[in-house]
Amino acid sequence: MQRSSQVPRDVSRPAGVRRPGGLRVCVGVLLAVTAGCSGRADDPPATPPRAEATQSERAEPTVSGTPRSAAALGDSITKALLACGFGDCPQSSWSTGSARGLDSHSQRISRAGGHAVQAHNLAVSGATVSDLADQARAAISRDVEYVTVLIGTNNACAPTEDDMTPVAQYAAAYDRALTMLARGLPRARILAVSIPDLQQLWRIGKDRAEVRATWDRFSLCQSMLGDPASTGTAATSRRLQGRERILAYNRAMAASCARHPNCRWDGFAVFNQRFSLEMLSPADYFHPSVAGQRALAEVAWKAGYWP
Repeated sequence: MQRSSQVPRDVSRPAGVRRPGGLRVCVGVLLAVTAGCSGRADDPPATPPRAEATQSERAEPTVSGTPRSAAALGDSITKALLACGFGDCPQSSWSTGSARGLDSHSQRISRAGGHAVQAHNLAVSGATVSDLADQARAAISRDVEYVTVLIGTNNACAPTEDDMTPVAQYAAAYDRALTMLARGLPRARILAVSIPDLQQLWRIGKDRAEVRATWDRFSLCQSMLGDPASTGTAATSRRLQGRERILAYNRAMAASCARHPNCRWDGFAVFNQRFSLEMLSPADYFHPSVAGQRALAEVAWKAGYWP
């Protein structure tokens, strides 16, 4: 695909949250060791939320055996946009990808079960939670036995708080789609994956001139990455509002998942994951690179059914 001056619309214009308070903490990054913490008053803390259920506390699904088919629902994160060049790269998707060395969920299931897994990447770059029902219908029509769901970044990435999808609207749309899946695929396991912490992404890139220039050039996720060098009151407040909205979406998906015995929520595992710049595509320093997709597969797998 030819290089374009514009990144495809998706989490770039949105993969929201709650105002943190209290003690300042250092935010580390996976595969990188930091030596200290710069605690400025204009650098708000971002304490990771505690997982609401441990693996042993989660109810066992009412289905057994190893799935022979899988579907991935979501947006450009799951479609692996920009993971291997410009455009979608579904073969590198953390959920259903087939690329060598990726270790996607479909590849792990196939290895564990000793059989091939028919994988369907039904995610759509640019999708919001309102598109999830259509993706759920597509999964149902394929009668799959395992479904991953990661959606909401585009709902939170907006210029102002008023432009973000209201929490109640997100919760209703997410629950509607999840209920469709539970009823239409009663023998399928569903993994509900939390939206990543975009404030942490801003923190690891805000001091790099080339990263800030890329975010500005593509107007990426204005709620979090707009005016990335600013630590003024307005910019800080806007980022906190974005993070609070994502946390609220994550809690809404957790509540929805809890209503269905064959659904498992990741307990903030992906939200709490610390990404490094090497795990982001150099095309926009926003979407996961192949290394980021691999890390996403690992953390979501450990929070899922077969850790």
